[in-house]
Amino acid sequence: MRANAPPSHTDVLLFMPPYWDVYGDIDVRKIGFILPSLGVAYVASYLKGNGIKVRLVDVACAIRSEEEVASTIRELRPRMVGITAVTAGMPTVHRIAQITKQIDPEIVVVAGGPHPSALPADTLEEPAIDLVVEGEGEVPLLELARGTSPEAVPGVTFRGHDGGIVSVPRGPLLEDMDALPVPLFDHLPVHDYGYLVLGNALPVLSARGCPLPCTFCASTVVNQRRYRARSPEAFADEIRWIHSRFGIDSYVFCDDTFTLDQKRTVALCEELLRLDFPIRWSCMIRAAGLRRSTLAIMKRAGCRLVEIGAESGDEEILESIQKKTKLHEIRTTVDRAKGVGLLTNAFFILGLPGETPETVKRTIDFAASLPIDFAQFSMFTPLPGTASWDQVEESPDMECIANDWSDFSRYRGAIVNSTALPARELEALHRSAIRRFYFRPATAWRSFRRMETLGDVRRLLHQAASVARMARLRRPQSAG
Repeated sequence: MRANAPPSHTDVLLFMPPYWDVYGDIDVRKIGFILPSLGVAYVASYLKGNGIKVRLVDVACAIRSEEEVASTIRELRPRMVGITAVTAGMPTVHRIAQITKQIDPEIVVVAGGPHPSALPADTLEEPAIDLVVEGEGEVPLLELARGTSPEAVPGVTFRGHDGGIVSVPRGPLLEDMDALPVPLFDHLPVHDYGYLVLGNALPVLSARGCPLPCTFCASTVVNQRRYRARSPEAFADEIRWIHSRFGIDSYVFCDDTFTLDQKRTVALCEELLRLDFPIRWSCMIRAAGLRRSTLAIMKRAGCRLVEIGAESGDEEILESIQKKTKLHEIRTTVDRAKGVGLLTNAFFILGLPGETPETVKRTIDFAASLPIDFAQFSMFTPLPGTASWDQVEESPDMECIANDWSDFSRYRGAIVNSTALPARELEALHRSAIRRFYFRPATAWRSFRRMETLGDVRRLLHQAASVARMARLRRPQSAG
């Protein structure tokens, strides 16, 4: 920093931008669907454990305005600001970077996360961003915080002296997951976070990465399809520590696929059953080959909600996106989950490459035929770094019609126009899917039956209002 500047209070200030940009007009805070970025919390803890003075700020919960962002930077006076980013949140990242440079041009601004990792040179087109960290952030950010020159840090992209883009190849991924410290949730409003039926909850992770080849998934941008698991003992110890420090007893297991290795899933659940306090949790599961016995021990270990990436109700579309799952497997897994008493949430993507109005309608019919408690219908959004992104760019029959990165919300509007399925027709089908699934007696009855507390009732009312907005329902005006 400048010679006449006051001494730095913080080495690194990490911002978590609000991820609800992904959800368009839905207020995720009101429906109990807001969590801190676990990846950033791990990076913060890793830095702290290596002697770096770090502060983590969640813009989603703790900061409500640009003025508060500026005030935080002035108060903490960091040498470096790090900002994580998904695609739809890039305009927010740009604004935080600009505010930082307006306060002190000498502060080094670093962007990381899925979007900058996929498009590092594009990210550096914003002048207020100095460096991009690609992939996992722990090791590169630690080296930068220690003052190592960017050209000597694997995975860093920056502007060279001539203004050209310089990219240092990524280093190896972290292998020993048990060596990771507990994520840093200090200074975060931990009791403001929550997830669907769990109420107040925090995220935890038992494994990083996923080896599956789904064409639309951006997880590979950071984890390169490498699956790296923690031991059951280390995972349970982390939950013990979080529970003792914050009193949290509900958790979102953020593994890409918690049941990828069912033998390991059972071992994890056996370890959770040894905890001396009860917990509730949710996780993502894989439908293919999931045994009833695995779901049963998950239920006994505290699982309340399982989430399934169903994606489509058309076999050919599932095959084209390399989902490696059949429709009958999805139905069987839902039935087994319901049979052991688990709540279920299924994700569907409408408008995938190759879709027609008929295939989308088959997906809507399939979703309505399943005894699931929740369904999330998103519109196909090709994310940078995925095979789907390349497919849209190369296809003469598909065109991305987004104006900027903020349009890359999966729920606000269609951004891909295809010959077989125009964007406006896809949006109409999206509204139809929401109405078809949620505005029927079976869904209302399942929602009523799971009510346990006044908080559940409040969340349900907010969820109903959000669903109505997404479906763009309009009450006829009174004749007065």
